[in-house]
Amino acid sequence: LICGNISSGKSVFLRMIGMLVYLAQIGCYVPSKEFSFEVFTKLLSNIEINESSVDHMSGFTIELREIKEIIDSFNKDFSLSNINDSNVLILLDDPFKRSSSHNQRCLLGGVLKYFITKIKEAKSKEMINKKCKIFISISNESKLFLLKNGIIDKDIVDIYEMKTIVNEKKEMVNLYQLNKKDIDNSEKVKEIKSTKLFIAKENGLNNKLFLRSLEILNEITKKRKIFLNVDKIARTCNNFAINKSDLTLRMKSYCEKELVDSSKKDFTSEYSLLESLNKIFN
Repeated sequence: LICGNISSGKSVFLRMIGMLVYLAQIGCYVPSKEFSFEVFTKLLSNIEINESSVDHMSGFTIELREIKEIIDSFNKDFSLSNINDSNVLILLDDPFKRSSSHNQRCLLGGVLKYFITKIKEAKSKEMINKKCKIFISISNESKLFLLKNGIIDKDIVDIYEMKTIVNEKKEMVNLYQLNKKDIDNSEKVKEIKSTKLFIAKENGLNNKLFLRSLEILNEITKKRKIFLNVDKIARTCNNFAINKSDLTLRMKSYCEKELVDSSKKDFTSEYSLLESLNKIFN
């Protein structure tokens, strides 16, 4: 897994791997002092998606189809009935990035779990003629999701990170250095400020818009005491077709966890507004 901030060089790194291997395998020189690799029987990649208005397919649909084809091809090579030697190279650049962040992480987790299971199966059955190398670029937020949910297997997966620092002027600087990270499934999920805002500023976003965006981000993520009114929440629930009895049970459960009096209509929460509502509605 190659993780890092936006514009830190993850996609370029994946393209570089693919191009160097391809050049070497057709007998060309490669631009490096030393180059060592195994001959691959197949190179499968999902790096750049071109949307098609002619085929009436969105970028997400095209990406799904391409990843499905990659999985089907990988499955065919790693099946017990296939006696041929296989050494597959797979390159996936931030898979499912065209869906919502929650859906992206769930789909990514499913695909990663599938690859891990198949590789473990091949190892347990001593299928020495079946080998693969898979490179997947992901965001730091996706890395934390995968760690938190125990999807990453230390025996199968390595994590590398593209290093980014903040200089004295409080500007983000990408060093384009790849560092290996220790895998710790108990790693605490840290509050991550949006790097997209700073990248937007560096690319000419109006300073007034940038400061207002930063203000909104700080407002919805900071810890503070707020009032949650049960009646207001009930009215919100009606808009989402959540019935009153379900709401009452959820509120009671939430109040027990937070040690507040559920009989009161107004109560304070130490969490931000977004966190409080997420906790109530799970």
